[in-house]
Amino acid sequence: MKCLLVVACASLSIARSGLATPIVADFVDVQYSGTITFSNNTATTAHDCFCLFPLGDPISGTLRIDLRKAVPDIYPTEPDFGAYRFQPDGALGSPSWVSGFAHERQLSGDSVHVADNNFSGVGDFFSIGDFEQDTLRDPNGGRTVISESLGFTTYSFINHVPDFITGDGLVQDFALRGDNLGIGDIQIARQSYDNDGNTIGGLIGGVAQFVVKSLTVRPGTCPAP
Repeated sequence: MKCLLVVACASLSIARSGLATPIVADFVDVQYSGTITFSNNTATTAHDCFCLFPLGDPISGTLRIDLRKAVPDIYPTEPDFGAYRFQPDGALGSPSWVSGFAHERQLSGDSVHVADNNFSGVGDFFSIGDFEQDTLRDPNGGRTVISESLGFTTYSFINHVPDFITGDGLVQDFALRGDNLGIGDIQIARQSYDNDGNTIGGLIGGVAQFVVKSLTVRPGTCPAP
């Protein structure tokens, strides 16, 4: 996993219902831990090995939401649901604004979704994804696509945890513990194509899934100069 990038200090003041004063934050750290429940590596050589986590291994890390670079809510008229991604169809293209797993590449598909108050029958939910992709052009006109991603989602009703989301904004503040708070996915892949768009060789990379056992979301500020 890559080191977290230091975000520029451009504090945002976000008012949340039920709080006397707004939360001032430059970033939001999302700390998670869990256990690998599925792992599959399709690499055939040591050079191609992406060293995915073995089945049963613990996994933990921190994803950071850079509020200075974050994209706006694509459904601003929905007061209880926030979808922060580049396009409604999930297309890539925004600058990288979630860090902590994938190496920063040409295109980003970073996303955060938050829902409050029994959204679609699942109660509150929170999801985050760090997704990066490169397209490398070959001299013969073909291309190689390299992608990395890690993401997970947790729901209040499904996982029997209390109401933990306030409003639909990116700045949330909560801590959850449980046997299974949600499911996470890891994908690392490299696929080559010829100049007609046909695949060359097999997909190289791997996928893994994990259950989330702890999740802490905390806003933070840059230290004073």
